[in-house]
Amino acid sequence: MHGILDAAWRHRILIAVFVPGILLATWEFGVHVNPMTVKPPENDVQRRDVDRLLEFMNAYRELYPDHPDGETFQGLYYLNMEDDWTLARMHFENALESGVKTDKYLLYYYAFVLVQLREDPAKIEAAIANWRKNFPHSKFPDPRDA
Repeated sequence: MHGILDAAWRHRILIAVFVPGILLATWEFGVHVNPMTVKPPENDVQRRDVDRLLEFMNAYRELYPDHPDGETFQGLYYLNMEDDWTLARMHFENALESGVKTDKYLLYYYAFVLVQLREDPAKIEAAIANWRKNFPHSKFPDPRDA
């Protein structure tokens, strides 16, 4: 017992640094992060950043009106900033009409919005199947569980 205490005393700085770090890392791995939670701007700097993002999205839509990214940007904006699920769904559906399958955010958030709006279960299952088919290794949680 005395040998363990002596070794701990000699390595007290290492223990003081690594033990809290290991405990924090263990806690952090156990925390469930919801990718849906985007906080609205809380101060002038964040508001300015959101305004710049909106300017970018609008300019993108004007320059490339037929590109699905513009609709996806708008859908994400209405989902996260305006909390308008119906308008977000409309923009996501407009983007999906182009047949895009390479945008994991579009496919995932479309399925998520359908779940939140309690759409037809067959439509929800089709959207989730489309997301899973194109991104089988996605780390996003199932939209039905988020």
